[in-house]
Amino acid sequence: CVNLSYLDVSTNALTYIPSSFSNLTKLEYCNLENNEIVTTPNCFNDLTSLRYLNLRVNAARVLYADLGGMRNLTQLDMSVNSITTLPLEIGLLRSLQELKLHRNQLVTLPPELGSCALLQKLEVPYNALEGSLPDTIGLITSLVHLDISFNQLDSLPRSIVGLQHVSPLVCLFH
Repeated sequence: CVNLSYLDVSTNALTYIPSSFSNLTKLEYCNLENNEIVTTPNCFNDLTSLRYLNLRVNAARVLYADLGGMRNLTQLDMSVNSITTLPLEIGLLRSLQELKLHRNQLVTLPPELGSCALLQKLEVPYNALEGSLPDTIGLITSLVHLDISFNQLDSLPRSIVGLQHVSPLVCLFH
């Protein structure tokens, strides 16, 4: 299986990702959606070929630092989990173009997200984001779609005016 490039095990009853998962170094597409997976450390570290990862609708509470090892990742969907924080290593995902984190329990976004220079779509609705977005959000000049609706934000950073390509900016305050 070390030459496996496509894996779809969605809608099963998986509860964990084995550490041997990191041996799938040629994996490019991975759909783990709609399981009961609680993420484990060091299972993504060596997946440098991975471009698409869907862990939507699982039981993940934590994203580990090894996430930063997936340097070719372009799409990450971790929506409908129980994630409370993003690791600082999210900024190492320099190829990331789409990040979906709907319906988690995020309170803040790390400033390192500003290092994801190719990010075009950022969706974090229905979380618990408070205060403001990090000022580094304005560094993501490739951003064309930003959804921060249904959070507890009370302001936007000044740098948001640098996002000249954002359309639509979905932003509802409570």
